[in-house]
Amino acid sequence: MKSIKREDLSKEYQAIIANEINFPAEYIAHGYYCWCNWGGYLITLSNDGNACFIVSDLGGDTVTISDILEIEYREGLENEDEENNLSAGFELDGAFFELQYFIKI
Repeated sequence: MKSIKREDLSKEYQAIIANEINFPAEYIAHGYYCWCNWGGYLITLSNDGNACFIVSDLGGDTVTISDILEIEYREGLENEDEENNLSAGFELDGAFFELQYFIKI
């Protein structure tokens, strides 16, 4: 993840979106995952739903922005009894985050 100053966040979003054809023409956040009392992860999904990038904001003067992450489908532990036990999510820093746990904004 890339660390940037909080005041440069808007410029950095525009740069990411300009370089990725499948992302919205303007900044559109889709969901939020509360990591702790100090903050969490803000997710922006591609138009086709196959990729995302994450902004990690845990307070302080800097935030971090991930590279473009691929949306993957893995077996979800909570879905063992259902017919379709695959969960959509992404891997970030060695952990798999399921999209179903992000609150839509």
